[in-house]
Amino acid sequence: MNNYLNLRSHIAITCCAIATCALITTSLTLPLPAFGQSAPSKIRLLADALRARDSGNLTAAKSSAEELIKLAPNDVNVQRLLASINDAIDARGPQMIYGLANVEPMNQMIDVVEEGTTTDGENLIALLEAEQDAKIAAAEAAIDKAEKLSELGAYTEANTTLSASAATLSLNAGTVDIIENLSAAKADVILAEALAQADSGDLKQAESSLEAYAAAGGNSREATALLAKLDSNISDPSSLDINEISPEFVKNRKYIRELMARGRRQFIDADYEGAAATFKEVEARDANNAAAKLFSKRIALVLGVVHRENLYKTRQQMITEVDQQWERPKVYDYDEGSVRQGSGPSAVQQKLTTIIIPQVNFSSMELTRVIETLSELSLEYD
Repeated sequence: MNNYLNLRSHIAITCCAIATCALITTSLTLPLPAFGQSAPSKIRLLADALRARDSGNLTAAKSSAEELIKLAPNDVNVQRLLASINDAIDARGPQMIYGLANVEPMNQMIDVVEEGTTTDGENLIALLEAEQDAKIAAAEAAIDKAEKLSELGAYTEANTTLSASAATLSLNAGTVDIIENLSAAKADVILAEALAQADSGDLKQAESSLEAYAAAGGNSREATALLAKLDSNISDPSSLDINEISPEFVKNRKYIRELMARGRRQFIDADYEGAAATFKEVEARDANNAAAKLFSKRIALVLGVVHRENLYKTRQQMITEVDQQWERPKVYDYDEGSVRQGSGPSAVQQKLTTIIIPQVNFSSMELTRVIETLSELSLEYD
């Protein structure tokens, strides 16, 4: 045959051939003229009923079947056809799904049956059965091939092989089992691919494959266990690589590690100002760095203790300077390299005794101011 008939045309043609054989057999008991007048009408009504049923026009299909049952009330095939149409009308649900048959090939085959003989109908049935058996055998071979491809890891090729084989089969009572086997084999290939992806570490892709497995009708304990394992592994944070999810954080952390080492070295060597600057840079890059904050606090405490002594240091220095001012002048004998005290009042002392300064009040005055005032008055009253 040059062109393959589609699913519904096969069913229709098969029914036509069976009906033709039945009508011819029945006609053997009738006069020859009556057979010649009724057979074409019966075939035409049967074809009309099948076309209408396959196209979804159940009312027209029932009408043609009722007319056909009047012409052949004892034909079992016609009775089954009318019963199936009545069941379809009663159901009117999603379980009754029919495709539209290819009308032109059907018309051609009906014309052949109308013009042929009983032998032509038998040959047609045998041809259709042989064609379907060949497709079923090819589908079984495709299942075996897909299993081998799956074992080799060629999952895409295995799925393609199964899909191509399923596309050649028409859905009927003789092919329903092999079509189910093809679907099951395809689901097994998807599950095998999911297992391989999980073993290779591609967990998310394996999870997607399991979703496709469930969509293909797969339902096994192995798939359920694998799905639970994948969910646990994907949810585990230890399975994630920080270098992939936060590369900038890793790069910054390495530089902060170097800064922390530098700051600790400066702190150990008492370079507090340098250490404080280093830890400030760490805090600028990582505001939540607890170690940097701790070292900054320790540096502040150390410097606080040091600078707290400034008050006592300054006060003591000032007292020391005042005490130094009470030192009496001495006469040095540079020739003898010694210092000697005069036996009588010195010239300076005699000079001071002659200076008379009016009454002055140095109350609440600074010591340096008192000295400056006395110096000025001594110059004035000298």
